Amino acid sequence: MIHFLLLQNIKGRTRFARWYTILTYKERKYLEEEIQIKIANIENQNISYFNIGNKKIVYKRFSNIYIIVGIDNNDNYLFASCLIQLIAEITQKRLQRISEIDIVYQSKRFSAIIDEIVMGGEVIDISMPNILKRLRYI
Repeated sequence: MIHFLLLQNIKGRTRFARWYTILTYKERKYLEEEIQIKIANIENQNISYFNIGNKKIVYKRFSNIYIIVGIDNNDNYLFASCLIQLIAEITQKRLQRISEIDIVYQSKRFSAIIDEIVMGGEVIDISMPNILKRLRYI
């Protein structure tokens, strides 16, 4: 199950957040800060996932933004990594590029992209042609 999807800039500010499990505001802020600290500490290594509590955090950097997915510890991190790549490719096709400015100013379009892929913490579609066909009308 996907617990959350975050987009953070390289300074650690969250630019987009979609939470699929119920957490208090303090828990969310704690997770966001902890993720930013961990990514900053292992940025130079070839690691794209780590654990925080009972969640596995998978991330990938695209230019000046990180796409971060929080999944269950027993879930496959390669699937989450492929999901991040799919989100990035579809975003590049719909918004021309994946950057902090585009995510902030076109947040409704980006939300629609996420909603076509993930619903309620479960991946509902991974077919890029199908997703792009549905996004044409948005």
